[in-house]
Amino acid sequence: MLDLSDTQAKIIKVFIENYRDNSGKIFQGIAQKGLKKYGLEPRTFGNHKNYFLKNYFLRLSAVGFHGNTKHYFFQITRFGVLAYLKWASAQPQNDVLLDKDFFPLLGKYWKKLHNIYGDVFLDIHQKSITCLEISHQYVLSVKGNDHSSDKFTEVMTVPMGVVEIKLFNDYPVVKLQENPTEISVNETKIFESLNQNIDDKITARFTFLSFYNLLDAGLTGDLKLMFDHVTSKFLLNDNPTESDLNNFKLKLKEFADKMKQNTDEVFSIIKNDKELHDLMKSTLSEITCLLNNRKSLKTMTERLE
Repeated sequence: MLDLSDTQAKIIKVFIENYRDNSGKIFQGIAQKGLKKYGLEPRTFGNHKNYFLKNYFLRLSAVGFHGNTKHYFFQITRFGVLAYLKWASAQPQNDVLLDKDFFPLLGKYWKKLHNIYGDVFLDIHQKSITCLEISHQYVLSVKGNDHSSDKFTEVMTVPMGVVEIKLFNDYPVVKLQENPTEISVNETKIFESLNQNIDDKITARFTFLSFYNLLDAGLTGDLKLMFDHVTSKFLLNDNPTESDLNNFKLKLKEFADKMKQNTDEVFSIIKNDKELHDLMKSTLSEITCLLNNRKSLKTMTERLE
C-alpha cells in the first residue's frame, strides 16, 4: 500500500481524529495554519501536502476568505485512513479512534464484535489491514526520479486455508478539486464530495475483508492465530511435563470451540443486516466467478472428462 513516514502518519492522525467538530458534525476540514493548535507546524504540513493530495490521502474540502487571505481546508479520505492503519499496525501501540462514518457497517458492530472475540478481534482486524494493498498502477524511474500514474490499483487478498485468492480492481483517475479563482470576501465555499465512488468501493472492500477474516478464522481454524493466542496466555517452560502438554492441548481445543461459537454469532449478525448480507454475498460471488473463469482450470476439467 502507499506508505506513510512517521511524520506523515502524525499529520494524518490529526485529520482522522478531527473529522468532526465539537458539536459532532462532520468538520469542513483543517486549514494549514490551523494545524498549530494540534501541535503541528504548518510548514511541516506544507512539505508533505502535495504527496497527500497526489495519493488521495487528503482532499481539498473547503475554501474561505478571512479579510484578504484565502484559506484552504483539507479532509481525510479512505485511502488516508487505510494508509494510517497500515502504518499503525506496525507500531507497538495504536490509540487512534476511527469515526463511524469511515467504515459504517464495521463501526456499527465494532463493540459487539470486540465483546465476542476479545483480544483476538484486534489480531484479526490487523490481518484484514494487511490483506488490502493500494498502489499506483505503475511507477517509472527516469534518471533516478520516480514518475507514477494518476490511477490506482487495489489488490484484495482473500486467504483460503493454505492458498490465497487475489482480486484486482482499478480505480479511475482521482478528480482533484480545483482551487476557485474568484470568491466573495468572507464567503466560505464547501466543495461537494468528489470521488465518492472510490471511497464507497474502498469502504466495501475493507468491510468485507474484516467480516470474512472473522468468519474464516472460525471455519478453517487459523492455526497460527490459535497458537499465538494460546501460547501468550499459557506459556510452556523448557521442560514441559505431560500435564503441561495436556493442558496446552486442552486450551487449544477450548480456543477452537470458542472460535466456532464466535463464527455462528457473526453469521447471525450478517444475516440480520440486509446491507451487510448483500455486501458479503456479492463479493463472495465475485470470488466464485473468478475461480470458475480460470481458463487453465476449465481446460483441465474439460480435458479430463
